[in-house]
Amino acid sequence: MDFSLPNNANPLPIGSTDTIFITGGGGFVGSNLARFLAPKHRVVVFDNFSENPAMAPILRAHGITVIRGDVRKKRQLEGAIRKYKPRVIYHLAAVHFLPQCDKAPAKTWATNVGGMQNLLDTVAKMPQKPYLIFSSSMAVYADLPHAIRETHPTKPLDIYGKSKLASEKLLRNAHRTSGINYTIFRFSNIYGLHSTVPHIIPRIVAQLRNDTVLRLGNTAPKRDFIHVSDIVSGLVAALQHQKPHAVYNLGTGIATSIRKLVALMGEITGQEIVISTVPANTVRRNDRMNLQTNIRAARRDLNWQPKITLTEGLREILITENLVSRRKSLWYSITQLVSTKR
Repeated sequence: MDFSLPNNANPLPIGSTDTIFITGGGGFVGSNLARFLAPKHRVVVFDNFSENPAMAPILRAHGITVIRGDVRKKRQLEGAIRKYKPRVIYHLAAVHFLPQCDKAPAKTWATNVGGMQNLLDTVAKMPQKPYLIFSSSMAVYADLPHAIRETHPTKPLDIYGKSKLASEKLLRNAHRTSGINYTIFRFSNIYGLHSTVPHIIPRIVAQLRNDTVLRLGNTAPKRDFIHVSDIVSGLVAALQHQKPHAVYNLGTGIATSIRKLVALMGEITGQEIVISTVPANTVRRNDRMNLQTNIRAARRDLNWQPKITLTEGLREILITENLVSRRKSLWYSITQLVSTKR
């Protein structure tokens, strides 16, 4: 990944000897963030690696300290934070795949909300409190038909969104009572290479490995798909800006329906992809029809801008999965070579 970070930032005093602590650092976003930060910072990852067990040795190979632990277990978390005394904590640990959240609501609440409370209890006792950067979600908002600003009403539809909103409230309260400073990011739908959670794009790719007939549910809902590298660049930009207690949406500002997403994949692969609707899955409980971010605040305050278009991100995945025809793949390679020489 190659990020061009802003030069006009007001940076936090983060040096190469300061520790950056990442809960959930073995997950999709966390592992990408950790590997990006590792060359210039001391990075400690705290994760139970239930989502991707193979990630732990990969992180160690990048010089990252790996601690196997669970945010629900306060002593484990507190011991790790007290040992490494981080300057910054990225709190990314969460149960976030909606079917899992619905299936195990108690675990979801214990991890997402209980984990936040354990973290705040630990940080509150520290004489030098680390700066917290929290990964929340666009799921905290009401179901709105237009682009959503940070000032729009919060009215989550599912337990995941409710758990994230509850965690935000805990964080704000901790600032008032303990002086903990923080930044909150509300992510839209993240995708990219090697995602291990079966969200819509990995599910479609998995089906395309075997057939061009896709068995999908409701294809009308629109989502704001953002590449993981753009999420990481936003998280890193928060290190370079001191605006405590700010809340930022991270997305692209473009909503794409699932049906259009499939059509785009067909154009990239050069194949005719057919959708076979599964009636039982046509409408998911608490499904929102539109999710689109307004990202003006992040652009203004963080000098941040998403760089990877949906077409570029999907092409990367589909070529890596050998799902693009040889002719198309060669054409893309030539096009990229020409564009880099301009």
